[in-house]
Amino acid sequence: MANVKKAILVALGEELPKSTLSGFQMKYTGVEKINAVLKTAEIICEFSPKLIVNYGMAGNVRKIYMV
Repeated sequence: MANVKKAILVALGEELPKSTLSGFQMKYTGVEKINAVLKTAEIICEFSPKLIVNYGMAGNVRKIYMV
């Protein structure tokens, strides 16, 4: 895995499943900014990617049901 050149950081698998994009190393950080920072540092140290994309959304991914 040391030859990874592109990485995508995502908080949760529901936001972007691993099967969605090929050619990228997908890593899930969990929620909160501190988790994203720690996982980003881990990825940089471990893989030295040339590109890191922090993919995310604001809010939640629950379906809203009208009654």
